[in-house]
Amino acid sequence: TKHCLRIYSMEDESVGQQLNGGHLELDCKFDKVSICPCDKDKIALINASNVRIVTIKKTFSDYNEENLTVNAKFLMEMKPKKQQYENHIPGAFPPDSDVRICKYTWTPSGNLIVSTRGGQMCMIDGEEGYLTQTLVAQSAVTSMLMTKSHFYTSHVDGQIRLWRYRDTAFPLNRSNIP
Repeated sequence: TKHCLRIYSMEDESVGQQLNGGHLELDCKFDKVSICPCDKDKIALINASNVRIVTIKKTFSDYNEENLTVNAKFLMEMKPKKQQYENHIPGAFPPDSDVRICKYTWTPSGNLIVSTRGGQMCMIDGEEGYLTQTLVAQSAVTSMLMTKSHFYTSHVDGQIRLWRYRDTAFPLNRSNIP
């Protein structure tokens, strides 16, 4: 069974039609999709133990000289490539840890934070899809919320933790989050 991501039009005259270039073959099945709130052309595809970042770019390379029209074409790119995904941070996960992804949220700078059932919290670069940082929480995270100045997590042990972060941690404009 092949898995793929397809993008369809929402414009009035072509609602429901697949966009030109709006088809991307996937290397495995994904069961969750998350759109980056600060960039609608960036999405995360998530399954139990895997994350891929997909970027969508609109180009105007198809030019028809006969009727002088330009047809938009969409380029979709999945990062990292399957073979690159094996190169995560050495020692990031202890050999006996449960790395199934249970929760995720976007940062103001367009990176993705995911938590695993084993209690790891992982930062995934929103441009290239690489694992950039990991830390181990006191217990597994059951939900996450990012605000302008804090990061909140709730845990299976009943605790709610407040994480303060530096302005330099997420350098983009934070006015679009609560």
